[in-house]
Amino acid sequence: MGGSEDVKWLGSEVTVALIFGLIACLYTAYRYITGNNDYFTKRNVPYIKPTFFFGSVKSLVLRRTSLCDHVIAVYNQLDGHKIAGMFDFLRPSYVVRDPELIKYITVKDFDHFVDVPIIIPEDAEPILTKGLQSLKGQKWKDMRSTLSPAFTSSKMKILFTVVSETGQQLTTHLENCYRQQQATAKHESMSEPSDVLSLELKELFTKYTNDVIATAAFGIQCNTLENPDNEFYKMGKEFNNISLLRIIIFIAYSYIPKVMKMLGARLVPKKTADFFRTLVRETIKFREQEGIIRPDMIHLLMQVRQDNLWEDGSSSDVNLESQNTSTQDITRSTKISLDTDDIAAQALVFFSAGFEAVATLLSFSTLLLAVHQDIQNQAREEVDKVLAEHGGQVTYEAVQSIKYLDNILSETLRIYPPAPLISRKCVKEYQVPGSDLKIEKDSSVMVPIVGLHYDSNYFPNPETFNPDRFSEDNKHSIQPFTYMPFGSGPRHCIANRFALMETKTALVHLLSHFELHTTSKTQLPLRLVKGLKMAPEGDFWCGFKLRKPISNVTSSEHD
Repeated sequence: MGGSEDVKWLGSEVTVALIFGLIACLYTAYRYITGNNDYFTKRNVPYIKPTFFFGSVKSLVLRRTSLCDHVIAVYNQLDGHKIAGMFDFLRPSYVVRDPELIKYITVKDFDHFVDVPIIIPEDAEPILTKGLQSLKGQKWKDMRSTLSPAFTSSKMKILFTVVSETGQQLTTHLENCYRQQQATAKHESMSEPSDVLSLELKELFTKYTNDVIATAAFGIQCNTLENPDNEFYKMGKEFNNISLLRIIIFIAYSYIPKVMKMLGARLVPKKTADFFRTLVRETIKFREQEGIIRPDMIHLLMQVRQDNLWEDGSSSDVNLESQNTSTQDITRSTKISLDTDDIAAQALVFFSAGFEAVATLLSFSTLLLAVHQDIQNQAREEVDKVLAEHGGQVTYEAVQSIKYLDNILSETLRIYPPAPLISRKCVKEYQVPGSDLKIEKDSSVMVPIVGLHYDSNYFPNPETFNPDRFSEDNKHSIQPFTYMPFGSGPRHCIANRFALMETKTALVHLLSHFELHTTSKTQLPLRLVKGLKMAPEGDFWCGFKLRKPISNVTSSEHD
């Protein structure tokens, strides 16, 4: 009997120990999760009170709001404060709302905020972490200086022929689809008028941008509009696919990077990464063997590897209200040694920006023109007038001179910026001008770009689509550092000039051939889908009505 009682007593003791152990573990986890909750209180900084585990991003993570609406909500909650705080899950992050302070952080005192917060170990995903957007310190400066010659005005003019030829292929494809629909309409009843071709824009324009980037960055022809099953297009879509699994992996890398690396977790599928590595390797080998020279990203990086960089006196960094300049020179410190991953990573930066971001911008701008017929008509009148002056040819000079389209794209970028926010990492302690606050080394700083874009103090009636905000008479009244669709300072998007040329050229071709209309599938008013995806609810449905039975508008590099 005594032995039985001892066993029971021992069992009870083990149970109690397990319960206390579990309580201790839960308490430790709770303290870990909430340990930073008083971070901003200690520093006397106003902040958004965090929710358990999710911090200030719960509604976004649970897909209760869109990314843009989330950033706007954060911006509005911190109204009246130049700098405040929020929590990105467990990590505190400063939020800078004041345009003058944004100027200091992104431009004047850029040396304190050179880096962006990157949480993925470099050797875990080299095809991502070796890209320009992920590089840090001097490595970033060296690569930025190296790539800048690829985006000068002279290089844009060289690449324009490729872009415009693809734009012509786009309109030819649409004309063929339009005529096929009319032929079908003679025999079948249709939900839309037979003279209006209804299409989902994002799918259409990703094929266009894929072909532009395939040629401009990699020097290959895909013809995705007619052959959507090509491997380059499929790999490109996979590379840009933001799945739930990728989001989970990314969050996990934020907190347990060593464990995730040990588990071999990948943000880019191995098949996709290997495809682009192999493509770059074989392209370089073939060009070196055959002595082929093309004005594209691969050629530029081949020259860098051979220490024979293009010489060009101009700069690719566009001065937008003095927002993208710095008192510091961004120059290469030493000769750069590039391996295949380095070259593939830079080409993929160019690819990702030109593929997804441009397709999204083109989709939004086209849909907004379909909704706002008066603005579309005004744009088309200028397109027709300018093309007539250039003999009906879509030339680089013609596209550059169509100013109203610039206004339309600027306003589209205000409402739907490709980067609703930007983040910077403080690399050395920073004294905030005009205050006692010191931002500590390794702290994160967030600039809520779309919040500024929707601030009625800077843009009256911000919900209204009004391209005249950016007219020659009005654009100079826009306060600097309140409009930053491509970021701000030396780390602004290096390919913004190419992205705008690619988008504007497509619109010129479209407006010269088609009228744009909403359809029964277009959901109005436009509302963004909840989550990280930048798209309207119901997708980008638009109608195309052919203006001319046969196109007489052609592409040309010169007048």
